[in-house]
Amino acid sequence: MAYIDPELDVLAIGKEYTNVLSDTLGIQLMEFTMKPGDSIGLHEHYDHTFYVLEGGNMMLYVNGTEAVELDLKPGMGQVSGPLKDAAKNVGNTTIKLLITEVHRPRE
Repeated sequence: MAYIDPELDVLAIGKEYTNVLSDTLGIQLMEFTMKPGDSIGLHEHYDHTFYVLEGGNMMLYVNGTEAVELDLKPGMGQVSGPLKDAAKNVGNTTIKLLITEVHRPRE
């Protein structure tokens, strides 16, 4: 399984934004909500997906890269491998994502 530093776990860094809906069979299903101006510091993800429930504008910093502004629209989604990121809601609307973290062995 990919190693995640417990201090960089999304549930440790962003617990005030994260509601765990299910945690079984090595899969966590979470609702992640950020109001305008909210930000989450650097954290790590296992293999994961996200699906936009409520959209908005987010600055995203992935694996130490320059910030990229995302215009998240409801219905958008992405599948990704392990990575580190940080984010800030820079828009006027609340952003709500459905995130799935898959804790599985990696080669």
